[in-house]
Amino acid sequence: MTMQPLDTFTLPLNQSVLIEASAGTGKTYTMANIYLRLLLGVKCAPLTIDQILVVTFTRAATQELRDRIRRNISQVAKLFASYADDPTSRAKVDEDPFFSQVYHAVQPHLSEALLRLRIAERDIDLASIFTIDSFCQQMLFQFAFDSGMRFDIDLQTDESELLTRLSEETWRELYYAADYAQAEMIANLLGNPANALEKVKTHLSNLLPAQQEEEQAWLAQDPLTLGKQLQQFIQEAKTFWQTHFEALTQPVLDAVQKREEQGIKSVSGTYYRKEHVASRVTKIASWMRSESLSFPDEMYYFTQSMLEKGTVKGGEAVVGHHYVQSEDIYQRYHTQFQQIPAQQMKLVCYQFFQHLNQKLSAYKDSHLEKNFTDMKPYFYHALQGEQAQTLAQKLRNQGQFAMIAKSQNS
Repeated sequence: MTMQPLDTFTLPLNQSVLIEASAGTGKTYTMANIYLRLLLGVKCAPLTIDQILVVTFTRAATQELRDRIRRNISQVAKLFASYADDPTSRAKVDEDPFFSQVYHAVQPHLSEALLRLRIAERDIDLASIFTIDSFCQQMLFQFAFDSGMRFDIDLQTDESELLTRLSEETWRELYYAADYAQAEMIANLLGNPANALEKVKTHLSNLLPAQQEEEQAWLAQDPLTLGKQLQQFIQEAKTFWQTHFEALTQPVLDAVQKREEQGIKSVSGTYYRKEHVASRVTKIASWMRSESLSFPDEMYYFTQSMLEKGTVKGGEAVVGHHYVQSEDIYQRYHTQFQQIPAQQMKLVCYQFFQHLNQKLSAYKDSHLEKNFTDMKPYFYHALQGEQAQTLAQKLRNQGQFAMIAKSQNS
């Protein structure tokens, strides 16, 4: 795919085009200008309001876009109508490159263009400008016989009470029979049903991508087993330090003392200031006697590579096989075990989400209550159903041009 700067005036409107834009770069401005081109038939066949579909990602964005299009139509109609006779209008048009190009494109048939703008300004409240959820809802109900959507659903704007009840049921069903180790892990990771719901709520009722075999295998892991692996590693690291604490710390303390008292070149004051070394030794000593599953960053200063890096030029480095072993432990933690708490959180949240989402789907399949966020998955399934081809054709007949604005995380 070839990327090129966007030119709204020459952008081809008779084919699919992908426009990438960061926040604050003028997406609404661009869409409003493309809408204007479509209405006036600039480098394309002219369309009416009911032939153009716009889908954006938030209600605020839809309202902002509708207002911008309305202002564009009103402003352009006034400026173009008075362009020939009013120097001020002519200056405003000419100073905007897009407006200027559009004016000169429609000038040979200006009266027709102004008529199109008046009709569009009158009909703008009927414009098909939707969020993705509201678009899906509109199509489901408009073509209910083909989509299979019931007419008597109870569309709820707030389903927090239902989600709270189902999340509490999920919590009981998943964790009330847990043994002590699993219950402790869940308490540390999720805390309570409300916290668990908050972590997964945004994914409920959404369409999820199909999982690859590798993803399925990863998600099938037991988070408790991962926790035990971390616990075993941390205990081994503590045992090592308990066994070799003096051999690891005393040579460094001695080197610092000789530098301070005798001026003997060894470890650098930049990395091994006296008060910092004393603090690191204290923190490691406290850690190795604790039951914490954390891992002290201070251990890095008692690894062979750091001691060599921290030796002044011409100085004698502190060396020893215990520092090599300490470095191996440090590296193993950061490459194999550091991510385990985050992995446990992902696995536990996924398990909670799966159970809760199944309960929510089962409830909605047997009850009339629905939420706006349900419309997208219902629409998707309607397009996979028995009347999929008929429904798709009716959708195609709805309009001749579509603009879809999509956020990066949707």
